[in-house]
Amino acid sequence: MFSTPLRSLLFAALFLALGLGTGWWLRGASDLGRNDAPPTMAQEGPASPEGHASTPERRAIPLNDNVRPKNETPSHTTDVPSHPLAESAPVEDAPQRETTDWETILRDRLENRAFGAAIDLYQNVERQDLASAGRLRQIILEYLEGYLRSGDDLALTQLVEGFLSVHYDDIAVLTLLSRHQQQSGYWAEAARTFQLAFSYTEAQPSQRSLVNQAFDQFVHAMDQQLVSEQRWQTLISFYETLEQLDLSQPPELLRLGQLYLTHGEPVAGRNLLERLAGHPSVGAQASALLNNNTAPTQAERRPPPPVGSIPLDAIGSHYALPLTLDGRQDVRLVIDTGASITTLSQQAFDRVSASARFTELGPQLFNTAGGTSSGMVYRVDSLQLGKHQLTDVAIAVLDFNTPGNIDGLLGMNVLRNFRFEVDQDQQVLKLQPRP
Repeated sequence: MFSTPLRSLLFAALFLALGLGTGWWLRGASDLGRNDAPPTMAQEGPASPEGHASTPERRAIPLNDNVRPKNETPSHTTDVPSHPLAESAPVEDAPQRETTDWETILRDRLENRAFGAAIDLYQNVERQDLASAGRLRQIILEYLEGYLRSGDDLALTQLVEGFLSVHYDDIAVLTLLSRHQQQSGYWAEAARTFQLAFSYTEAQPSQRSLVNQAFDQFVHAMDQQLVSEQRWQTLISFYETLEQLDLSQPPELLRLGQLYLTHGEPVAGRNLLERLAGHPSVGAQASALLNNNTAPTQAERRPPPPVGSIPLDAIGSHYALPLTLDGRQDVRLVIDTGASITTLSQQAFDRVSASARFTELGPQLFNTAGGTSSGMVYRVDSLQLGKHQLTDVAIAVLDFNTPGNIDGLLGMNVLRNFRFEVDQDQQVLKLQPRP
């Protein structure tokens, strides 16, 4: 019926069809077997011994320009629960129940203070599923609020430091950190945190109102607290710091001018209020304050002579000077008006703490040139600066490298007690105690 060549062609086509059908059937069976088996996923590595996702790099001293966490294994099991989370496997293909597992794992790690592992989990989820990562972020914020309410400074600083190492510009975490710094008494550091938060709203304009509201609450609370304690010089320093950080709006400047007038610096007060007299929102109030206060005499307008001066050593464009801690230990610090608190390197602290009396105040986060870094804060009984002695001075200890024979930074918590001037020609620091 068919010629020999035609029969050969038909048999070849038939065998080809059978081969293709068998291949597709076998492939389907193989896929079915793979779907029935649990997916092979990469297991997360253990958290770093420091308990955070990344450790800030040791840096040289900024010339102005930890406690190990608990065992990261949950107490009720011998292993951290495994979870199907690997960068090679899309999260969206995983069953919904596993999203709940991530939240459970995160809570377990936070409960056990395995903060490094918690941040690692958050990062891995965020790379693959932003919605799930958003839920994990809310859990982290929930725990941070709890640490803030309970006064658990160590847990809060470790978790905030770990989170900001991943997302340095998270507005909610930064404003929470500022509340913690304010409650701990480090209002200058809180102001610097607000400065960061405002700068990050340039790229996140929807967050601007949140930062504005938090900042207004911060200023109001600090004013009320310091007025109730009658700490007028500290209140003046607070508003001066806001001005230096470019955080002041006309109402804050008006308040500073008023404080100058009423607490012993009439020349500075009148100069500031005269600048504000033409402002549309506060001009009338500024003019009223000027009219209700007697102008200073010519003698009062002359600045008082400095009470003392301290020789300085030039280090490039910066200056170092000696101080004495607790009447026993001499240290050499670089003047840094950008540092909110006087700081010692860990190496210098280890050397002087054997003989000087230090009282531990607790951990704190500080804004440094290398980012947010944690350190321990101590109180030293006395600090001698030239002929002037201050008592109960807070000193932060941070792990950074210092050049030569420099032990740390002389910050504004000491310098704000004086009207001071660095005389570069004479290479001296001139000091005039504030009234």
